[in-house]
Amino acid sequence: MIEDENDDFEDCLDEQNIEETPNYLEEFRAWVKDSKKLPKTISDAFLMRFLKVCDNDLTKAQELLMFNFKLRSSAPNLFTNRDIKAKEIQTAADIMHFFALEKRTKDNFKVSVATFHNTDASIFNYTDLLKTALMILDTRFAEYDYDNKIADGDIMISDMQGMSFRHFLKMMRAFSTATFYMKYLQESAPIKIVQAHLVNPSGVVNRMFSIMRPFMKKELLDVFHIHSNGYESLYDYVPKELLPSEYGGTSGVTIEESHRQWIARTEKNRDFLLNDDNWRFQE
Repeated sequence: MIEDENDDFEDCLDEQNIEETPNYLEEFRAWVKDSKKLPKTISDAFLMRFLKVCDNDLTKAQELLMFNFKLRSSAPNLFTNRDIKAKEIQTAADIMHFFALEKRTKDNFKVSVATFHNTDASIFNYTDLLKTALMILDTRFAEYDYDNKIADGDIMISDMQGMSFRHFLKMMRAFSTATFYMKYLQESAPIKIVQAHLVNPSGVVNRMFSIMRPFMKKELLDVFHIHSNGYESLYDYVPKELLPSEYGGTSGVTIEESHRQWIARTEKNRDFLLNDDNWRFQE
């Protein structure tokens, strides 16, 4: 893990209200091409996400992109050997399903879900879980959200139903990885988290949240919501017509269907994700 060098990036991640400007994208692309530290295979959609969260400030977007790749280089356990078909990754994807919903909110926010599927704690590996989540996230980052455009914000739902004390103990053994993930997501990922929802937390989950709370920035805590009694209160924030049927939603899709769709999309990008040269930061 590296020193926190991106205090200057906070306003970059906190605000976005821009019209995407192709000229800036062209300049950004040319800058990446000339850089001796960054890979040359970064997609336009990936670059556009950094411009989006940085209010179309090219300099800030460049700095944030550089910081993102530098952080990646400090966590090879999460960002190297990323094979979606590896046994441990397949197991992690079965334990917890990660996916983004196809429909967006009326405010043009994208909704992502992480939910337990297989609660067998004996096969639970938290590092593999985060590695899988980041692979799926990178698959999304490499593409536009819709019509060659990026959503205006992200809503994240974490459904903890089925998490036990044995899961908690294994997570605590990977505590440094967990805190790194929080740092990466909050300080370098090209997304604006406008809402975060913790659903079906048990006493164990509440304890975990208390431990992780010091590593959460005020901006995240301000948009954090806990739903202790099912999904009913979630509808106040996320329309039912967006949600899968298991959540009482009327989108017409299930969690399993959404999960399989994103696994298929990630498998389609397998070679790109697996080639570490596509993600390597040259010091």
